[in-house]
Amino acid sequence: MKRISENSSASHIDFYNLFWIFIIGCVLGVVSEILYSFANTGLIDYPKGVIYGPFNPVYGFGVVFLTLVLHPIFHKRWYIIFILSMLIGGGFEFFSSCFQQFTTGTVSWQYQQLPLNLYGRTSLMFSFYWGI
Repeated sequence: MKRISENSSASHIDFYNLFWIFIIGCVLGVVSEILYSFANTGLIDYPKGVIYGPFNPVYGFGVVFLTLVLHPIFHKRWYIIFILSMLIGGGFEFFSSCFQQFTTGTVSWQYQQLPLNLYGRTSLMFSFYWGI
């Protein structure tokens, strides 16, 4: 295991760390989606996707992608990281939706009913959540 020098404030990113970031992102994404649905409808609505269970790889890959892209600039101000996370996360969600529909012929989410959506594949509100 590599030791980080005392002068370095950055943590080491390797496959092991990315693996656990992926797993935690997959599970926390599903949990947050269930809580969001419960807060809006009062019902527990289990999210539907290509993979069933308390695991959604879209969230996992999204968090890994955000980590890889934003790690080099982790020292920037919080609002810069937030805005970049919004843009990157919203873009990732948009392209993930396109990829899923192209490869499997299925659509897991539609945001056409929300204001400021981009072809129903992402919206400003959900980009905001990616920023958080």
